[in-house]
Amino acid sequence: MNEFVFVVDCVLPYFSIPFLIAGIAYRLWRWFKIPLPLRIGLAPIPKTNSGILGSIIAEVFIFRTLFKSERSFWFVIWSFHIAGLLTIGNHLLGLVDGLIEAYSPDINTLQIKVILFILGFVAWILIGLLLYILIRRFYKIKIREMSFFTDYVAVILILGLVSAGAYMAFFTETDMVAVARWGTGLFTLTPETVDNPVFSIHFLFAQVLFIYFPFSKLFHPLGQIASRMMTTKEEQLNPEGVAVK
Repeated sequence: MNEFVFVVDCVLPYFSIPFLIAGIAYRLWRWFKIPLPLRIGLAPIPKTNSGILGSIIAEVFIFRTLFKSERSFWFVIWSFHIAGLLTIGNHLLGLVDGLIEAYSPDINTLQIKVILFILGFVAWILIGLLLYILIRRFYKIKIREMSFFTDYVAVILILGLVSAGAYMAFFTETDMVAVARWGTGLFTLTPETVDNPVFSIHFLFAQVLFIYFPFSKLFHPLGQIASRMMTTKEEQLNPEGVAVK
């Protein structure tokens, strides 16, 4: 187990995190290198920068298309993303709390700990939503027929990540000072283990997700932004519908 913890905590991050950054950059670069096709004017495209920004926000943050097509499932997906953002915020706040305890122990962080405790329950909501999404995909015949193996992989990876994190938060004693020192150690190239196997399992799921993310459907928010920008560029540079390369 010590070898597993060392590899996951101290070795694998130097591969998975650069892979995530390089993968995102590569996907976006490939996207914008695709020659613009013939213009297909299916819907009006915003002409102003504010209109373009509003269109991107409506799709990426409000899921306007899904809201128009299936409002009940839109609520599930919107709640899932909000819970995910709150969970990410919980992690960042927990890291801040650990850094304060590690390097400024005289500062009282009771309020932060109360917020962290409350936000911790969001993980269970997230687990419930993920289970609903997974069961819905499996039991609805039309959705199951359109689903690929990778669609299940994405949900299972996130479910494993969140479940391990929730178990670690509520059923183990995690030394946040050790986590903070581990985080700073990664950036200063002096990594050290957290010495909590559940943390290592949680972080292993995260790193597999880092590697999987750039080439999966989870990339869709960045893809939607890129597609919207490309469509707008096409409308601006190609008003007559002539192929542009």
